[in-house]
Amino acid sequence: MIKISSPISIFELGSTHVDLSIYDKSILNQNLFYEEKLDYTRNKKSTNAFKIDKLILKAEKDIGKHLNEALLLVDSSTIFSLDFSIKKNFEKKIINKNDLDYLLIESEKIIKSNYQDKVILHKIETDICIDGKKIESINNLNTEVNNVVLEVKFIMIEKKIFEKLKNIFLKNHISLI
Repeated sequence: MIKISSPISIFELGSTHVDLSIYDKSILNQNLFYEEKLDYTRNKKSTNAFKIDKLILKAEKDIGKHLNEALLLVDSSTIFSLDFSIKKNFEKKIINKNDLDYLLIESEKIIKSNYQDKVILHKIETDICIDGKKIESINNLNTEVNNVVLEVKFIMIEKKIFEKLKNIFLKNHISLI
């Protein structure tokens, strides 16, 4: 068997299966190195920790290496997206990328305070409008503006589900990336 030097694993937690794919991240454009799939049924608000643990142990034994990090794909009815828009009047102030980053952080704080039982999985900046004009890139931004509208899509999951999943991987000494 070919040895793997830097395993990167992808766990897909579907409603009826757990699928694990492992690649060697030190080899670019590489085909799949290892794959395993376990079928199960799960409730919409539960995870099957035993199946995931079993899959991790089997994979580590088969490849002869510990899995240090993993990408996690989750199919859950508790995942949803929230579109959020924040507007700030700058009154002819010269702004840069840092000002827009601050707006993104501010929008995240608002979401977290209003959805305390949820965890933000992803933030996607969908649109940035400066004085009513959509801009494509904020790199090297240094312009005088009246107002900025930042539109963000937040992908969220129930905190209980997220914590259960995170703890399963932490117990196995695997960090989620």
